[in-house]
Order: sequence, then C-alpha cells, then structure tokens
Amino acid sequence: MSLKHAIDADLSQVSGFIFQKIDRFIQNNHENWLIASGLTPAGQLNDTDFFPGVRTGQIPTALLLAGVNTPDHNLIYRQIFSSVWMQNGRVALINPGTDTASSRLLVASVVKQFLQPDSDTIGALNPGFPHTVLLDDEELFTQDNSLHSFPSTTKFTYLALSEWYHSRQKISRHQSPSDLSRGASIPAPHSRRSLSQPSARTPGRQLRSSMFPRSNQAPRSLGRRAFDVGSDVHAKTITPVSKRSSSVLSDRTKEVSLDNPGPLVIILPQVESIPSHVLEEFIHLTSIYLSGPSDGCSRGLPIYLVLGLSTSPEAGFESRLCASTLGRLKTERFTVPPPASFLETVFEALIHFPGFRLTHSMTTHLVDSLFLCLDYSVQNFLRRIQFCMLEHYLNCPNPELLLPIERARAYLTALPPTELANMLTLHYPSVTSLVTDPSMSPPVSPTGRVKTKPTVVDRLVTQLASHWKLQYLVSPLLSWFQFICSSLSAQPLGKSTLSLYRTWLKNGLTQSEEFKLTLNLLSGLTKDNLLQAIDRAAGWLGSHLQNEKVGRFCNLWSPSIVQECCSELRQLERTTRHWYESLDAASTKINTGSGITGLETGPTGSPVGVSPASQALNGKQRISRWGLRQHLQQIAASSPARYSSPCSRPQTPWEQERSAFLTWLRCELSRLIPCPSNLPLHEVFYGPIGQRTTDSSPQQLISLSVRRRLNPPYQKCVHQALRDPGTYLQISQFQLDSPDSLNPALPDLCILYKLHLESTKMINLYDWLMAFATVLGEEVDREHPPAKSTQARFFHGIAQLHQFGYIKPTRHKADHVMRLTWGIAV
Repeated sequence: MSLKHAIDADLSQVSGFIFQKIDRFIQNNHENWLIASGLTPAGQLNDTDFFPGVRTGQIPTALLLAGVNTPDHNLIYRQIFSSVWMQNGRVALINPGTDTASSRLLVASVVKQFLQPDSDTIGALNPGFPHTVLLDDEELFTQDNSLHSFPSTTKFTYLALSEWYHSRQKISRHQSPSDLSRGASIPAPHSRRSLSQPSARTPGRQLRSSMFPRSNQAPRSLGRRAFDVGSDVHAKTITPVSKRSSSVLSDRTKEVSLDNPGPLVIILPQVESIPSHVLEEFIHLTSIYLSGPSDGCSRGLPIYLVLGLSTSPEAGFESRLCASTLGRLKTERFTVPPPASFLETVFEALIHFPGFRLTHSMTTHLVDSLFLCLDYSVQNFLRRIQFCMLEHYLNCPNPELLLPIERARAYLTALPPTELANMLTLHYPSVTSLVTDPSMSPPVSPTGRVKTKPTVVDRLVTQLASHWKLQYLVSPLLSWFQFICSSLSAQPLGKSTLSLYRTWLKNGLTQSEEFKLTLNLLSGLTKDNLLQAIDRAAGWLGSHLQNEKVGRFCNLWSPSIVQECCSELRQLERTTRHWYESLDAASTKINTGSGITGLETGPTGSPVGVSPASQALNGKQRISRWGLRQHLQQIAASSPARYSSPCSRPQTPWEQERSAFLTWLRCELSRLIPCPSNLPLHEVFYGPIGQRTTDSSPQQLISLSVRRRLNPPYQKCVHQALRDPGTYLQISQFQLDSPDSLNPALPDLCILYKLHLESTKMINLYDWLMAFATVLGEEVDREHPPAKSTQARFFHGIAQLHQFGYIKPTRHKADHVMRLTWGIAV
C-alpha cells in the first residue's frame, strides 16, 4: 500500500462515523417519506419514533458543525453524494462560488444539478457507472417529455423539479405521467409572486408572500439540540469510506430498493456566506414543495438539507433567521472532529512509513506556522510535505542511500574509492570519523584468511541500518510510553503521538525537561494506577507484535531489520511484565525500616553528637518564647547528623523498586530511540536542512527558498512583478534604468499600476487616462482626447486592477476611484 492510499484510508475512517450518522439521518427520514407517500408498507419502517412526523412541513436538516470550513470536509460531502446516488437519489452541492444573490438563482442552481448531475463527479465516485453526456438547457427540456410544457421562466423551478421527479421516477401509482399530461395542464406563471413558486391559485387558499409566515405555522422544533458523535467512536469498528470505491454504503443503504425513488439532498457547505433574506426565502419555498397536498402543491418532494457551519448554530445560523423560518426546519447537529485529529492521523501514517523524515525545524514550521495559522487543511499540509520530500531528494547528493539496506550496500560497493571518500568528507560531516583509506585492502592472517576488520562500506551500512531500526522502533515505543503515562492527570509531554514525536526529534526524548517532569509525576502515582498503566503498556505491546506481520508497509522494510526489531520489542514486553510482577510484589511487602537514618542514638537513648549543654533543659524552669527558640536553634546547630529533608528517611521496598523502574525506563528509551540528529548519516534521512547560522531558531534552520515556496508572500511578489517586470520576470525588453521609471514597452497593467502608486487616496480617472496616453507617446489635451484603442486598453487595465483589489469605485464621485494599496511599497 502506498503512503497516499494509507493516509486517505485513515482520513476516511476518521470522518467515516460522521458520514454514517448523517447517512442514517437521511435514510430514516426518507423511509418515513416513502411510507407517507404510500410507496412502502408501514411495517418496514425502523425507528419510526426517532423521526416523528412527515406532513408537518418541516425540512429534515443536518447541521454539520465543521468548526473551520476547509477543503478536507469535501471528503464527507463526496461520501454523502456517493451514498445518495447509490440510493437512486440526487445531490445538489452549492459551492461557495455559486451566485446566491437571490433565492431564484439559488433554486435554479439546485434544480439544475438535480436534473442533470455532473458526469465527472459521478464517474469519480462510481467508476463502474455508465458515462453520461451533459446536455445544454434546450436539449434537456427537449428530450425530457415531462418538461415539454414548461416555458423559459419556469425551467429551473421547484414546479419543474416536482413534475420531473414524479414522472421520471414513477412515483404516482394512481395516475401515470401520460394521464397527468392529458388531464392536467401546468400553468405558466404570469407574475413574479415569488422567486420559484407556481402562480396558480389553489381554490380556497389565499396567496401569500414567501417572506411572511403562515397563520397556521407549525411551532419551532429543532429536534435534539445536541448530538454526541464521539461517545461510540471506539465502541465499534468503522468501515473506511473512500472516494475510490462504492463500498462505503452501510447495510441499510444496500437494503434500499432501486425501484423506490431516492432522496433529494441539498448541501450548503458554507451557509454563512448566503444572505439571510435569501436563505429565509429558500427555506420557505423548499418547505412548500416538501409536504405535498397539505401546502397546495400537487405532489411533495423528499428534500433534505445538509448545512455546513463554521461557527456555533446560535451565532451563525439561528440568529440570522426568524422564528417562522426556524419552525420549518427539523434540525439535528453533527460535529466534525477538529483539524488536530486529522493532523494526528496523518502523522501516524508518516511515522510508520520508512525512509524520508522531516526535521524538527521543518515540522515545527509546517505545523505551527502554516497549518495552525493559515488554513487548517490537511490536504494542503500533505502537498507541503510532498514538496519537502521532493526538495530533499533533489538536493540530496546520494539519494540511493535511502534504498533498502541490500540495495544501498550494492550502491556503495560500486562507488570508486575516491568518490566514496569525497562523498563522506564533503556531503556528510557526521561520518567524517569513519573515513579511512579505501584503497587499502584488509590485512591477511598467516593462514591466508582475511581478518574481519570492517571496511568503510561496512561501517556505512551499519549506520544506515541503525536509522532503519530507529524508524521502525520509534512508533511502537512512543505508543508504549504513552500507555505508561496514561494515568497521569497532567502530561507535560502531551497527549498525542505528534507531540511526543516532535519532542523526540528536537533533542531526544529523555533529554527534554518535559520528560524529567513526567518521571517526577510517575513517581507520585499511586500503586494501583502505576501497576495498571504498566500492565496496559505490556498488553498493547503484545497485541502490536501479533499484528505486526500484517502491517500496511511491511513490504517496504528489510526482513533482517524487521526480525531484529521484533526481537527487541519482544524482549521489551518480557521486561515490562517482569517489572509489573516485581512492583506488584514490592507493593505488598511491609516496611521494616527503623525510622530516620543519619541520626544514631547512644546507649542512653540520646542522640550521638549533641552537646550536653544544649540538651540541658529543666522542664520546671520558666523560659520565654524567645529563649525556647534560641535553645532549639542551638540543638539543631550542634547536631552533626541532622537531617533536613524527607529523602533522608529509609525507602520502602515499593519506593526502591519504583525508583529502579523509572531509572530503567530512562535508560531503555535512551538506548532504543536516541536522538536521530546525533547519529551518523542523519543528513540522508532527515531534511530538508538549510544553512545553520548563529541563531538556532527553527526559522533560521530552514532554507529561505523552501520557506518562500511553502508560504510565498503573494502581495510582495505581485508588487515587484508589476513595478519592475524586467528584473522580476527576467525579460530583457522590459528592463528599466530604475524601478521608478516608465517605459511605453511595458504592459498596460504595469504602467497603470506604477501611475497609481504616485497618486493620493482618490484617483481621478480622467487624469489617469491622460497620463496613461502620455506614457504611450500620444499628444493629448482637451481638444485632442486619447484614441479609442488607448481608452479601451486603459479601461481593460482598470478592470484588472479592480479585480486584484488595488482600487475600488466610490459612491461620492463617479469619476474617481479609491486607492487600496497603502503600505505595500517594498
């Protein structure tokens, strides 16, 4: 399995339980709708009490509390799309770039996606599904018989969607689509009473505006106010859901018959970006076409909403809608795991993968400076790691050393002796001590056999093997140490594998101050808690060894490395169980110590070394408080064997055994997972590394080019390109004598940008045009305006500057624009 596929599977598993909850929510509501429509017997419905009421006009709505809307959440939306499509349903995904200025445009976008979904999306989600050809609007309404009678004003409305859905999906049992077309005509709306409603008046029902609630509006019911999705995350195994296959469907999805009509799901990933009045009108219109005859519509539609929220529902959703609108929604909340959970999942896969590893400075820069400050996107984080990996491979003098041990030995053996010596002395300073004269042959014994003196290649291979062992052992050992520290209320090293891994990368795990504080906290644990933690650590290590042979990357490791590391882990498991037994036995022993050590008593029972003068104190003698204090200070000062701390008392067997265990723990971690930067040839595996300076901060350890490519200063780059394109873009014909000079050969955008930098806050368009024409070489004045072509070029450049956000029009003066580029001149 490749690293990308492994990470995708892990991320799908993290978001899989959220998808399963939302999918179950949609399925249960759709089953209720099928029963209410008479398409499914009532006895087949499960959990009917969990979703009561279908004909209330309330739209089943899933509030997806995303925390931060990132590109990673598209995976959940793709899973919903795949599940609904396999249920013979349709999904409309309203991307943030969709025009939502009015509810009419929003409804049109939804209906258009329902009538003709994107074939590329369907093919990516379901590779086995037959390819569909997209039709334009005229072809779509010409080929579909159910949409013949709709004029252009009602092509993409809920009325057209209702007719298409019930005729195409064979919903109506009592009346066929042909009977409908003969016996009933679909009136064309002659006035805009609303943005997508039909204009036909229902007998006995007064028309109303969609902006006002009904008189008999159902009371506000938001369902369960909170939905806990984290309680049963580890209670059952979650099948990973991936976009590469359709195996994501649950058993209940597979039970849905394709003869039944599927649900219509509308996904709004960023509901906060839609104006409040547009969202209210959209919800009112959708609720009208949801219930069917009770609301004046001939047939209802099974519409369900999935709304993505980046803020709390109270602040970003409920406060923006009126009570009448909220009363039309039956909401349920679903919480997406925080971005840190996805990042932890990615790092667990990266730690298990052999070969290239990020340095501590680069890891800190990617996590703290980019991921937690810019976008919280795991997908962008993976792209940055791929770039760092490519940068390391391109700049590494000998990337062949990253191959498995056998192939790396063959590569080193094939190198000429001089090239081998130059490689070690120039590119890898950490192995300078290993360099000897490669041309010298090993000494020969009198019997004719070559002595077993290791050569330079043997030493290099040994160092490479030590890095492979270290990479194999670091993940299980960090998890094993986490189990030992699991009983601590405060964990200075952090509660995640990522924090432990970053501490280990920096200077080694046992050399950090957090590790010393953790050992002090472990020494203060109760007997039961420490024994339980050690027992859990030993049990986890045993189960890990049983499943190690079926690991995801087992084929990438050398068999000799795996065998040696597994033997180390088995020995560690046996030693951990031995310590558990020793500590358990010591906890039951009785302390036989004789009291405080260091204060010996004489034959008379008085402390040895205390002067008689300081001991003489008549109990019947009256003494002041100050005198008693002076007397006690004399006794304390005259005693040579006085003790000043509780450490001087004798330790119990439990304390002695616990202290020995903590000492063994420190030594074992130092031996098995030392700091990687202290090992020879660490430059091969850990990168990219920039030039070291006197400043040891993480930013200085990263090369400037890598940092600029990972997080480029876009504003500065665009400014330099527009101000001096010849130097920045390295184009000779655009070279300038100075950055402030002007040349008619420059692009129009560059000329206008340089002219606008010389202006004040408000720019007169007429003066700007005249200056632009003058730079181009035209002789202009009031009687001789610029040429039409020059004016066209000017306004085209103005539109580009407005698109970049450098200027904006003002309402006060129609012939002026406002400059927005203050403070970017570099």
